[in-house]
Amino acid sequence: MSSSDLVGGIPLIMGNAGLLIAPNDSNAIVEALSTLVADAELRKALGKKARERAVTELSNKVYAQRILELLSRV
Repeated sequence: MSSSDLVGGIPLIMGNAGLLIAPNDSNAIVEALSTLVADAELRKALGKKARERAVTELSNKVYAQRILELLSRV
């Protein structure tokens, strides 16, 4: 469960594991937080997606494998 700004590569990193908000939009922040507070199932689903993404795409093991693959091409 997380909210993030629509800046740079953040939407690519977040994928569908969070709520994206426009920079400096306090109303959007309030709306996103209100949505999360009111919807336990959404919080659970976003948390599950974020954890799955962290384990499968962002773990140290995955990064080490990517580095080894890159080095093998040099």
